[in-house]
Amino acid sequence: MTPKTAKKFNTLAEVDAYLSAKKLQCLECGKSLVMLGKHLKSHGMTPKQYKLKWGIPQERGLAGVEYRQAHSDKLSAMREEGKINHDHLADAAKRIDYDSRTALTSASKAAHIEFLAREQPYNAHRISDGGKRANGKDATREREYQRQYRTKKRNSSP
Repeated sequence: MTPKTAKKFNTLAEVDAYLSAKKLQCLECGKSLVMLGKHLKSHGMTPKQYKLKWGIPQERGLAGVEYRQAHSDKLSAMREEGKINHDHLADAAKRIDYDSRTALTSASKAAHIEFLAREQPYNAHRISDGGKRANGKDATREREYQRQYRTKKRNSSP
C-alpha cells in the first residue's frame, strides 16, 4: 500500500491486517517503521490525529507486532515479579470521562464497566478481608487508610 492509494480503514479486519506487520507503513509518506509515534511529528501530527484521520481505534498502538509482543512480555514479567500491579484501575475507571472520548473507541461505557466488574484485574493479588499483610498489619485497615490518604492528598492539591 502506498500513500497515494491509502484510504481510511472501514473495518477492524482492515486495521488488524495493517497492524499485524513487523513494520508499519506510514500512511502519510510510505516509510516502513517499527513504531510510528515519533515519526508522526515529521508530518506535524500526533498519534491521536493520525488515528482519527485513518480510522484506527484510539486504543490500538502504532507499533509493529514484534515490538508490541516484546513490550507485552516485558510488562508480564514485571507483573509476575511484583514490580507493577493493577491497584489503580478501580479508581481510574470511575474517573473516565466517557463523553469526551472519540467515537472510534470500540468499547462502550457499559461494556467497559461490565468487564471491570466481571474480571476485576486490579483485585488479582488482593489479600482477602481479615488477612494480614507481610508487615503483620490488617489488610482491610491498611486499604482503608490508603483510600483516606489518597482522598486527602487529592483534595489538598491546588
